[in-house]
Amino acid sequence: MTDATGIDAAEAAARSLLNARLAPIRDLAAARAARDDLREQLAAAEKEYARAYAASTGIGWTTTELTKLDYDEPGRPPKRTITRAATSGSQRGRGRRKEAAPAPTPVPEQRERSSEETGTGIAPAGAGAAQE
Repeated sequence: MTDATGIDAAEAAARSLLNARLAPIRDLAAARAARDDLREQLAAAEKEYARAYAASTGIGWTTTELTKLDYDEPGRPPKRTITRAATSGSQRGRGRRKEAAPAPTPVPEQRERSSEETGTGIAPAGAGAAQE
């Protein structure tokens, strides 16, 4: 009967290994079920949004007015502003608004100093032309 005991032990060891591998599959199945439920909820919400949008335009709201109020047309993805931090190197320049250049840093007013101020005895360039 040692053969039967050895087989039972091998089966028990194999089951233990399989059980450890099944735990992630259980998690995966639960996550897929949750994802599928959310997709169904999203489809229902999209249908309700389209109905409400149509009702709004039916009583006189224009698509331009609704867009200004940040209500996008049904079936179109919402407009999003992409920030620099959110763009990757491969997406640079795509779908991004041009930003205004930063204002230049103010520079203190520069004036030519006389040779007496510089202590060199040499007049600054163009100083003679300005006095003529």
